[in-house]
Amino acid sequence: MSSTAPVDYRMAPVVVARFVGLYLVSFAIVILTATLVVAAVGITPDVLVVLLVVGVVGLGVLAWWLRTRVAVVRLTPGATGCGWCAAPG
Repeated sequence: MSSTAPVDYRMAPVVVARFVGLYLVSFAIVILTATLVVAAVGITPDVLVVLLVVGVVGLGVLAWWLRTRVAVVRLTPGATGCGWCAAPG
């Protein structure tokens, strides 16, 4: 590993699972609301299928993004810590 490459620390799988769980609960509420609207208004149920497909794809993208792309901490070479707590001079 090169000493000039920044080091990224990613989210722990348990934290990712909590965010994905929050997404699932929110998605369930959206699906329930959409189901009630479709039943009350008489819209075609194809709307629910489209919503379900978009939600499942969104779930996969969110899980991938949180696990592989989001850096909680990025350490760069020459960094001595946080900028505001460095010693003066």
